[in-house]
Amino acid sequence: MWMLVASPIFGALLGYVYAQIPQWLDRSKRSQSGNYDSLPKSLTMLLDAFEEERLKHKRRSDLWDMILFTVFGGLSWAYFTQLDPRMARLYFLVLLMFAAIMWIKSRFFRLKNFTVEYKQEVLGGLIAGLDYRLEYARNQRVPNQELANSGLFGIADVMDGKTPLTLEGEDYIHGEIDGINLQISDLELYKGEGEQVRLVFTGTFLVAEFPKPFAGDIYVMPDFSEVHLLQDMLHQVANKKTYKVEAPQVAIDDADFEKVYEVYGSDISATEALLTSGVRAQLMALDGKSDDTVQVACSFRGNYLYLGSLFSNLQFEPKLHRPVNRPEDWQAIYTQISLYLSLLAEVQKAQGGAE
Repeated sequence: MWMLVASPIFGALLGYVYAQIPQWLDRSKRSQSGNYDSLPKSLTMLLDAFEEERLKHKRRSDLWDMILFTVFGGLSWAYFTQLDPRMARLYFLVLLMFAAIMWIKSRFFRLKNFTVEYKQEVLGGLIAGLDYRLEYARNQRVPNQELANSGLFGIADVMDGKTPLTLEGEDYIHGEIDGINLQISDLELYKGEGEQVRLVFTGTFLVAEFPKPFAGDIYVMPDFSEVHLLQDMLHQVANKKTYKVEAPQVAIDDADFEKVYEVYGSDISATEALLTSGVRAQLMALDGKSDDTVQVACSFRGNYLYLGSLFSNLQFEPKLHRPVNRPEDWQAIYTQISLYLSLLAEVQKAQGGAE
């Protein structure tokens, strides 16, 4: 009898400990100084309110964890004591499955309704704080035609084919800056269906329309001879066939740059004139160069600059057990967008110098 009483209590205690594990694991990060100096005051207030809401959801989730563990622990112990050894081993596997389900719920549960409520306001405030000329829309993305016109990642071929497509995107940033019409969004593109689904692109895609056209078509692509490309989820994206373009290769007198990128252009002199030291420096900064992994490919066609980054800091998907007001998370978004704006300024400067 004492076991039937003790097991629910033990289950409740186990549920409480289980609910706190993610918080304990994250304690070192949460103990960092909350330095919001580089973020707008209005945004820090939104983030603090957002964090209070997250904590309310977390406390509710923790309570359910305790209830589930209490009930399941009591019933399991009562049932477990009645089983023969062979059935006990089978039931032990059931317990492991339950633990796995609870772990997945805890670590990967995303606050969808919570995100919908706050995402527009918080990210909109962040973008406006960076540049008042930019606007944010949660459920929009870069248009299909712009993706196809880029000549990047084989997107045009995929869209023209008969293979079914899955195209998703959100976190859309747009606006006009110094005569440049800018569009940025997160994007995922898959071809095929069922077991034949293949990844075409996932990351951030930028489209910038300049007042003046570029001379010829220019491509800045990954240099496959020196870098190590993604091997796991992005292996369908990171292959040489995907990056193939119809233009002669252009040598750039910059050893560090050529270790990361290959340049192709239909007009060699125009290509050399456009890729100034400032433009190259911004492309190197955008690439990230972490673990020699290429992240960026871009093209200049007509009046447009197209840029696809295989990684994105723009995604804002809050998780239940992770604080949402950590400045380093938001600073990453600030940094990425700032690098985009700096690249546009350098390209515009190079266009002016080429006259």
